[in-house]
Amino acid sequence: MSSSPAALQQALAAEHAAIYGYGLVLGQLTGDARDDGLSALDAHRARRDRLRALVIAAGGTPTEAAPAYRPEAPVQGAAAAAKVAADLERDVALAFGDLIAASTAETRTFAARSLQDIAVQQTAWQHAAPRFPGLVSDPTPTASPAPPPA
Repeated sequence: MSSSPAALQQALAAEHAAIYGYGLVLGQLTGDARDDGLSALDAHRARRDRLRALVIAAGGTPTEAAPAYRPEAPVQGAAAAAKVAADLERDVALAFGDLIAASTAETRTFAARSLQDIAVQQTAWQHAAPRFPGLVSDPTPTASPAPPPA
């Protein structure tokens, strides 16, 4: 088996939510920001379709999209839309981080490349790079780094 069925379904569910969320976001954007949003939407649709195929290939039934999703914040105006888009990307990144950990071979490569693309998109929306995409919280070092050998 190339990946955990639960991790595939989780990533698929995250893509469904992102696709719905971008429908809300795009209504508040114009110009280049809208073009960027449309490109992101296309990427989410492509990943959704790939995930559905992976679930089916693994013998499962793909998770279907919910009728509606509630954004974490109201989507009123371009700034709020960019914030919601960054939040959507973060949520999808978390699911793909889990998929990387639960996958092997070709699925892991797909998930890792997807996470890279998602992190770039999240960075573009929030104008700052996430500390480490796919982690629930910032890692806290448990020890000081060792000094280099003399």
